[in-house]
Amino acid sequence: MQLGCTQKAMNYFKKPSKTANTELDPLFTWSAGITTFNRRNTVLVLNDATLSGFLIWGLTVQDCKNLNDIIIRGIRHMFATECISPEVTDLYLKTCGETVIYTKPISHFMQEKLRTTLEELKNLRSSLVEQSLYQPLFVRRLNSTYTSHQTRKHYQPRVELHRQLREYYHLDQICKVRMALLSVHLKDINATRVLRVPMDLPVYQLHHAIQKSFRWLDTHPHLFLSEREETLDLFCPTHTKKNEGTSYQASYTQLEKQITVRELFLEQSKIFYVYDYRNFWIHEIEFLKTEEITDEKIVYCLEATGEAPPENIMSVTDFHRFLEIYNDPFHKEHEKVINWAAEQNWLPLQLKTINHNLSTVMDGWYL
Repeated sequence: MQLGCTQKAMNYFKKPSKTANTELDPLFTWSAGITTFNRRNTVLVLNDATLSGFLIWGLTVQDCKNLNDIIIRGIRHMFATECISPEVTDLYLKTCGETVIYTKPISHFMQEKLRTTLEELKNLRSSLVEQSLYQPLFVRRLNSTYTSHQTRKHYQPRVELHRQLREYYHLDQICKVRMALLSVHLKDINATRVLRVPMDLPVYQLHHAIQKSFRWLDTHPHLFLSEREETLDLFCPTHTKKNEGTSYQASYTQLEKQITVRELFLEQSKIFYVYDYRNFWIHEIEFLKTEEITDEKIVYCLEATGEAPPENIMSVTDFHRFLEIYNDPFHKEHEKVINWAAEQNWLPLQLKTINHNLSTVMDGWYL
């Protein structure tokens, strides 16, 4: 596999440089640049054809001795993050070769794209997750951000990667994802959403999936609790790590980005999600089963019953009163309530709308 490196990256890697072969299919060649995020060396690796890529955060001089394996694992990790099946990943690596050949970048365009992308990602460096070499949330953000190539304008790298892999290998489906089916029940309201999410989805993105499925606006604090009412740092202790000088909420968010749905339900089948400490909306989340899917509708709501309250409704009683006025066009406060509901981004229940909103959960825009 050919990896075109900037001069700065080549100096750090200390690898012998060869002349780039410009005749190779760019779907199977990559480019790499290096910078520093939070005082750690950070390598950005981009595919030359699709501009999809991944980060290696915290690469040490010692790591460079095993750089070949780290790069190949990075591609595997990126493909898995983008829900590409292991079989297609193996086929891809067999085609491009698992021995990395280091060269100069194949074009000035790729050099400039590495530079500008690293500059853009620097704005998100406060969201880097400890104990994570490949930063899956950054991968999702990077590969869902619209970009332009010399041969194609304004597209999402992840969509282009899927398209080119399907075309090259003549496959109708390239995805394979182990999913969890979760029943999320809003207590006291009798509203339920059955969600399908990847087992390896970070809890931080599960939080946003719940927000979108109930049309919450995420303007209030939230918390995940075990059945014994333990917080994440207690029932997932292997990830507990509080950074000096950070608030509890910042540390808790870091924890949510490290823990996956798989780990969340490792020893229990039911947990709670609490939203808005003032009104204390309690969502009971029950793990139903796992299933394997091959389509690209990853985070998806299979069933939705019961209206959920608007963001800033004060109580269950107020919510029932709100629905009464909202559904009565002859009530003197009907128009006022309609306008207030629009300010809260509230609409009557529609499964199609929920799934439209859920379609962005995997994009990593919440960094």
